[in-house]
Amino acid sequence: MERTFTKSAALALFLLLTWGSAQAFVIDADISGLLNRDTIINNGGPGGLDTVQNGLDSYSFLTQSAATALYPSNPNGLPDNAFFPANAQHPDVHLNYSNADDGNNSYWRNSTGTFSFSVPSLTYQRLDLFVTSAASATTISVTLHYSDGSQDTFTALAVPDWFNNISQPYQYYLIDGLDRANNNATGYANANNPAIFGLMLYPDDSKFLTGVDVNKTASGGNLVFYGATGQGIPEPATLSLLGLGALALLRRRRRA
Repeated sequence: MERTFTKSAALALFLLLTWGSAQAFVIDADISGLLNRDTIINNGGPGGLDTVQNGLDSYSFLTQSAATALYPSNPNGLPDNAFFPANAQHPDVHLNYSNADDGNNSYWRNSTGTFSFSVPSLTYQRLDLFVTSAASATTISVTLHYSDGSQDTFTALAVPDWFNNISQPYQYYLIDGLDRANNNATGYANANNPAIFGLMLYPDDSKFLTGVDVNKTASGGNLVFYGATGQGIPEPATLSLLGLGALALLRRRRRA
């Protein structure tokens, strides 16, 4: 028991003393309630290669397993595990699809209008949306809601067509150079081109972010939303409580 107290105290004190320089932690938003469209051909479900998709238009993305099954000589698919490791542009990202799941994996919208999702109530230094558009580029606005009732709105955010290039400083490629196939998993196109894009937003990090509204403001294009990742800021109050608990444990150990 004495060893457990020592390890807990050391961890809590470390967090307390280093919170000011601590790295942001990554939170993937839960958008499971929004998913309304299957836009990714997978090859790991109960029936093997999934031949029934709604698609971004008449075409869909593929997982790497599906791309390999259809075009083994040069497959370019999405990672089967939906994981995109951190690089200079983004943190670790998990999207909302699975190579083993034949169901919906994205939110799709071709008309103007708004959809919303919640995030854990925390302070965030950055929020990334993962999107693309088909049949043409489109435009969105994003409203961030805070716990004090205030909000920030980012307008005229461009979402490129999945075959187009980025052109704005808030855009980056989450993944590029992909292939596609018809929605029934035929007609493989070795395109080496389609992309999913990241859009970087910077919330007010002095406030607790609680929710996000995304408004498709342009009538053109099929907007496809795959997920959102926030970089939360460690909260000093929570870490201070850990530190106080650690000090109490250390005092108790010294008296024993």
